Parts: sequence; structure tokens; C-alpha cells
Amino acid sequence: MGNCIGRRNRGRFVVFLIMMVILGVRNLLWGIENIASAMEASDYFYQTCSVIFVLLTMGLTVLVCFCLLLAQIMLISKAQTTAEFIRRYWDGVVNPYDEGCLHNWIGFWSKDRSYRNVSFEDIKYLSEESGNVKIHDI
Repeated sequence: MGNCIGRRNRGRFVVFLIMMVILGVRNLLWGIENIASAMEASDYFYQTCSVIFVLLTMGLTVLVCFCLLLAQIMLISKAQTTAEFIRRYWDGVVNPYDEGCLHNWIGFWSKDRSYRNVSFEDIKYLSEESGNVKIHDI
């Protein structure tokens, strides 16, 4: 595909997911309200079927976006990328980018991303200092 959520657009992606969840919940509430009003209408069956279809698709969309949002929250809190998480890149090794949950979030929302410029020697030093012998090639 060639597309990914990277350092430059990850903040926009998180805001997009938050907006999708908020709008999805609003639309679900709107659909529930429409089902109540459709029960009073004469063409109850057709209106109810269409509203139920919209509710199901919107519910599925909200669920997927909410799960993606939770995954991004977890990754930002741990200072990991999706690829690092899937490959378990930092298992058994000190993650030099992880500065704690609060500092990770401050760094995520700030414009200065220079804190992510860590050299291989820094990773090697941190790994040896913590007693881990597993060192990744970068």
C-alpha cells in the first residue's frame, strides 16, 4: 500500500479517531431516537428496517474506531510504533524512547520531536546497563 501512520500524521490520526467515535455515538443516539419516532408512523416496517441497518453499520464503525483509538492510546503511552508492537521489538530490551506515560503524551502533542533522535550506541548502553544482552540492529 505504501501508506502508514507515521510520526508526522499520527496526531491527526488520533484526532480523527476521537472525532469518529464522538460522531458515531451521536449518530447512534440519533438512530435510537428515530426508531422511537418511527414506531408512531404508518410505514413502521420500512422506516424501522432502514434505521436498524444504519444503527448496525454505525455501531460497527464506532466499535472499530474505538478499538483503534484504544490501541493508539496504548502505543503512545508506551512510546512504541505499531510495527514495534507487532514485532515485539522492545521485549526484553529497555525502550530508550519511553519516558513514562505523562512525558510520552507531552512529547506526542508537542511540536519538538527531537527527543526521538536516539543513536544505536545509546540503545546498546541502556541495554547493557539494564543487564539485557538482546540488542537489535537498527
